[in-house]
Amino acid sequence: MGKYQAFFKQKAKVSIVVGKRDVKKAQRILVIGYPYFVGRIQELAAGSDYQLLTMPKSGFQRWLTLLRVKAIYLIGGDLRSNRFYTAAVFLRKKLIMHWVGSDILEMKEWLKKGHRFSPLLLKHSHHWAEVDWTAGELQELGIKAQVVPLTPASFPAEVKELPAKFVVLCYLPPEREHFYGGTEMIQLAKQFPDIVFLAVAASPTDSHPDWPENIIPVGWVDDMGELYPEITVLVRFTEHDGLSFMVLEALANGRHVIWSYPFEGVRKATNYAQLMGAISELYQDFQAGKLPLNQPGRAYVADHYRPQAVWQRIYQGINGVLS
Repeated sequence: MGKYQAFFKQKAKVSIVVGKRDVKKAQRILVIGYPYFVGRIQELAAGSDYQLLTMPKSGFQRWLTLLRVKAIYLIGGDLRSNRFYTAAVFLRKKLIMHWVGSDILEMKEWLKKGHRFSPLLLKHSHHWAEVDWTAGELQELGIKAQVVPLTPASFPAEVKELPAKFVVLCYLPPEREHFYGGTEMIQLAKQFPDIVFLAVAASPTDSHPDWPENIIPVGWVDDMGELYPEITVLVRFTEHDGLSFMVLEALANGRHVIWSYPFEGVRKATNYAQLMGAISELYQDFQAGKLPLNQPGRAYVADHYRPQAVWQRIYQGINGVLS
């Protein structure tokens, strides 16, 4: 047996290495939060070293799942006291909070009402923000966040040229029109009666007495990919925003974008004068036959927000948290 001892020792070492690799592949992450984002992250993570689990409906199964996972990845930050997250901290589970925008507003309201953040969650959570401005907002709340993208863009197989008619796309959901710039969009449509404005999420069956005829409510659109080739410009004039999926998708389609926030390939507008000026400039170029596809915006999104690029940043972030 003496001459085989070295062989068996080497085989044992190999088994240990393989075992560690298997453990890494079996590392489980519990993903909680906005269903749309949870689904997208699961799709991106397919075939990776991590197994992403979703929250079971049964209370018992939830606690059992907590014991099985290495970390909780919460899409949508929440620093209110929560016994499940508190238990995760005491069980030495890593806790990642990926802030998206609306959750920041919710936490600001929480503080305004005189409440406090959970000191335990604030100290033991790893905070991520999608973009620089939301990271800045979190900093104002005493939360230091790392910028990690969350939203990947879908790219069309073929980018179609701009349509023959100048068409503006906006998002005006019922009962939240004001938040998404409804007043300004009505004013803009009245000022440019020859431009067609398509209002996504606005119900075609509801009455809109203040709207001019060139604002067309198109309701909810299941496949926005079919709509982007029909537009020239996306206007997203919001009171507050995270990294908008509509902005990324419009840019991926080579469309022009006017937004309330600074972003590569986007025209920034934070007041009506800037919004009107941006539309006027684009419309003049369009009428003169000088408005091309938004290639700079498309190229930027292609470099930074393709699904694999987004997952790579998330993957690296998870690795850093678990290391």
